[in-house]
Amino acid sequence: MKMAHKNKISSLINIGILLLFVFQCYPSQAQTIFKVPKYPYETCIADYDQDGDNDIIVGCNFSFEDDSIVLFVNDGWGNFEKLQFAANGAGFIYCEDLDNDGYPDIITRDADSIFFYKNDQNNGIADAYFIRDAEGNPFIGGIADIDLDSYSDIIYYNKTNPFGWGVLFNNGDCSFTDSSFVESSDSWLRPSIGQLNNDNQPDILVTTLVQTDSVHVLYNNYPDFLRNNLATADWAEGYTTKTNNDSLNDITLYRPLYIGPTWITSLINKGDHFHTCDTLEFVNGTSIKTVNDFNRDGYDDFAMLIYQANNLPVEDSVYIYFNDGYCGLTHEQSIYVGDYFWLATISSGDLNGNGYPDLVVRGFSMPTPDYIRILWNDGTGHFIDTNSVYVFQNEKHFSNEIHIYPNPSPGSISINPGAEKITALRIVDLKGSTLVRWEFSSSQNKITLDLRIPGIKPGIYICIIELENEDLVFKKLIINKPN
Repeated sequence: MKMAHKNKISSLINIGILLLFVFQCYPSQAQTIFKVPKYPYETCIADYDQDGDNDIIVGCNFSFEDDSIVLFVNDGWGNFEKLQFAANGAGFIYCEDLDNDGYPDIITRDADSIFFYKNDQNNGIADAYFIRDAEGNPFIGGIADIDLDSYSDIIYYNKTNPFGWGVLFNNGDCSFTDSSFVESSDSWLRPSIGQLNNDNQPDILVTTLVQTDSVHVLYNNYPDFLRNNLATADWAEGYTTKTNNDSLNDITLYRPLYIGPTWITSLINKGDHFHTCDTLEFVNGTSIKTVNDFNRDGYDDFAMLIYQANNLPVEDSVYIYFNDGYCGLTHEQSIYVGDYFWLATISSGDLNGNGYPDLVVRGFSMPTPDYIRILWNDGTGHFIDTNSVYVFQNEKHFSNEIHIYPNPSPGSISINPGAEKITALRIVDLKGSTLVRWEFSSSQNKITLDLRIPGIKPGIYICIIELENEDLVFKKLIINKPN
């Protein structure tokens, strides 16, 4: 099966090369809008296939059912091949090497759970692992090796009650230990990660929307953390940034008001304390969406999103603010991105090898919520929506019509394969061990399986469905105690 999969990928690449040759012989306008399944909730940029070029990974969500992960594999010249896979809870997506094999894995979350999907090192996704089941709408605030055991840990926070945050410590065997650090608050506590002193350990910055709760840094001296209170204003989120020209990382905080201005302030790291710069007001701002050194001057710049909400007299745009190195942000350019670009997110990274970070804007807009857009950094401080090379999309066959019911299950399940042909099915525990596997030799309209067998107890499992076209479909399966 692996050889057949490699042959299929090879064929897709050959078709892409042929399409690229045709497009170069017959010039046409570069495509910068990529179609995806509905609701691309989140994007990340990473070298997924480890060929030296950044790829785009998109998490697409259908009300937390029948989600998918889309890979746009980059050839290094801004040309992309589109591959699509079924996933569970892929609304929000992150990329990090969790198993130390040198390839970034994919971390996802749904309304109450966090998963990760191993990189199969062949432009696809392999085993799925369930990480955390929780209430409180868990978000991910950052990924770093907190306990210095050479495995990346996941810092998370609950955006709804119960409010709090914690660290999922990576045990190195695809399992995680949940260490919750819940603090008393009337609002969600958002942590982020960054090195804020000279000990080469990632520290934790915690912000909150409650004015009486302070913004604070937790200096990492694992297993202990030294708390340093910084401010008492209701700063919603914070970033570790490079604001001035010394060797220490600084902090940038922002407070979106949604109706009215957005406030941004920089805290300059002086080693033993933080010095507050002037607070800046952005009348049409919403929030910081990505931080990067867009003009390669050594200082972090900011991309903010402006959209038509609450009767603001502005077009839906991305605003780029360049850091002048003296706590000042100069507004250079706004880029129009479309009508009613609601709840958009932005990722940044170099996608065409010119050394300047480009922007990927997620298009959660109506009435067509099914695309992402690339804005290309031309190196002069401007972003354009056309590129100097050609973009093709070679779409892999994909169906998202497979359903398992009942789920939760008292001990037996039925599967409707839709238009697909299922060749095998595995039940995997949360550590990735296969407990049982069935093979199917002929197409069936409905598959019914009895799970009341030794080794499968009430709990949470991953159901991995193997299709005839070699796609894998991952479904979370909950087995209840029998009535």
